[in-house]
Amino acid sequence: MWNNYFKTAWRNLLKSKGYSFINIMGLTMGLTCCFLILLFVKHEMSYDKFQKNYDRIYRATYNPTFIDLPAPFAVLPPVAATLFKQSFPEMEEVARMYKRNVSLSADGENGNKKYFEEEKFYFADPSILKIFTFDFVEGNPTSSLNNPFDVILTEDNAHKYFGDKSAMGKTILFAGKYPMKVSGVVKSFPDNSHLKFNFIANYETMLATEAAAARKNFEKNWVISHSYTYVLLKQNQSAANVNSRFAKFLLSNAPADYAKDIIYELQPMKNFHLHSNLTEEPEPAGSITLLYVLSSIAFITLLIACINFINLSTARSLKRAKEVGMRKMLGAGKKQLVMQFISESMVTSTVAFLFSLSMMFLLMPLMCELTASDLQMHQLFTDPILMLSFVAILLFTGLIAGSYPAFL
Repeated sequence: MWNNYFKTAWRNLLKSKGYSFINIMGLTMGLTCCFLILLFVKHEMSYDKFQKNYDRIYRATYNPTFIDLPAPFAVLPPVAATLFKQSFPEMEEVARMYKRNVSLSADGENGNKKYFEEEKFYFADPSILKIFTFDFVEGNPTSSLNNPFDVILTEDNAHKYFGDKSAMGKTILFAGKYPMKVSGVVKSFPDNSHLKFNFIANYETMLATEAAAARKNFEKNWVISHSYTYVLLKQNQSAANVNSRFAKFLLSNAPADYAKDIIYELQPMKNFHLHSNLTEEPEPAGSITLLYVLSSIAFITLLIACINFINLSTARSLKRAKEVGMRKMLGAGKKQLVMQFISESMVTSTVAFLFSLSMMFLLMPLMCELTASDLQMHQLFTDPILMLSFVAILLFTGLIAGSYPAFL
């Protein structure tokens, strides 16, 4: 029976080519718009979820109320992090990260010096390797940043500096006079990461290259906004419990003139990208409001495409009155007539769905450029939730677009 419904539906599509073309193209445009937005929304909501400790990673925020700021800082004075673990037993690991533009050089494959200006260069405490999930290609995942002047770099940069040869143990000259030893090569974090880096050097490297006066200032300055401070809480520990004791921590350690006017708070990793408006973010943050707006646009666009389908089907209903009368004379019941029209709608929607996948493939580079995101078509076939969402939208479109003409 179903085979007959779909066979008849396909014949009707081929018989009314102009009508079918308009309907299919209308649904194709609606589905393509909806699918592209859905892919972007899914990408935005997946930020940092590749981290194995996603639910336990936090970032300490800093709000000096004696300064008129639009939002708290995402960075803390370096001295604070050195006291966190001994003051808060809930914290398993604490690590500072400081981003800086640097000048680097290295000996190329032919002995020629290569000089580069790098923007995504971070100094970090060794414990950062225990907090974040790094995919090591070369080097020890637990000890690659243990020594001053150790540096790890991404695969792409290892190739940029040293060609096809192994980068392990090679030397990179920092600021023209400080040799750093490559102690690890890692894969870059995915595009859906709030933190993007090319190099990570031991935090002591930064201190060693500063003047003595600057190093002493870092050891006692509780006002300067300087380093990102990441915290890995122990299992089943509450960030709210830590936040409630930050005021006491500051009164005990920070200068009395400032302690009462400083607010620290742990921000969960799930809020880093879509629910954060902090000052000095490592990368531009997203907006949950934008996702709500885009999702609404996707739904409205798809609904308009379905309404157009309904209008065209309704306008054509007079032409099909003879066909419906003949079916009734031959014994077709109401249920069978409804299923015939629904099946035609599903066939039209399926054809439009296949065309929309092709349109997505063509428009993906433009979508990536507009959103500054690395959206990938293969996510549609590798992400079961995304695939199920697309199939659900296909079924929704077919049923909504075909229901009114069918019952009419």
